Amino acid sequence: MVIEDDRVAALLIQANLASAGYETVVCDRPQDAVRQSRKCQPDVITLDLLMKPSSGWEVLLELKRDPRTSCIPIIVISIVDQPAIGTTFGADEYLVKPVEKASLLAAVRRSLGVKQGASSQRPILVVEDDTSTREIIAELLTAHGYAVITAEDGEQARAQMAAALPELVILDLMLPKVSGFELLAEWRSKPRTADLPVFVLTSKDLTREEEQYLRKHAESLFHNNSRGNRG
Repeated sequence: MVIEDDRVAALLIQANLASAGYETVVCDRPQDAVRQSRKCQPDVITLDLLMKPSSGWEVLLELKRDPRTSCIPIIVISIVDQPAIGTTFGADEYLVKPVEKASLLAAVRRSLGVKQGASSQRPILVVEDDTSTREIIAELLTAHGYAVITAEDGEQARAQMAAALPELVILDLMLPKVSGFELLAEWRSKPRTADLPVFVLTSKDLTREEEQYLRKHAESLFHNNSRGNRG
């Protein structure tokens, strides 16, 4: 299923998929996307983000919260370059427009593999001291089929990292005892964790130097504004 309100973009995605033998259906009304997905039960969904009247973020969250559609792999295709939040909200793949045909088909193949039972052998580590935020992220990832371990402060994160290397880390910056900056610096200084993917999630007002550091040493930086400036 191709969820895209731009007709030209939808036809291009549909043509690329059809050329590889995939049967496609287009949903150009985002407000109907969840209902149509429940009915069709597609093997994979491609989803644009900048749509009206319902945004792709809204559609993604609703699809992942509904038990009837939560296991359908979703490939986000958008001009919005925010793969970190896409992963957090449950997207299997995140492609930034313009998307080459080879990249699209590779993402579809990987997503089909996820649906057929292929999953990461290592868990995702969520380091977040705010209980509600930590639980929401963990719930979204677990519903999507990922193993999740959590830490509510820097000391717990260190212990989890020492016990087993995760697949990736979602890291808050403002933590009690040990800050996210300290953890990130530690991990980057050690060969075992130097290349570990880290997605930084924060509402902290960053200085220019802090932001430059994070852009260099983290996979992605997502500003979370839901908790004011707490962090």
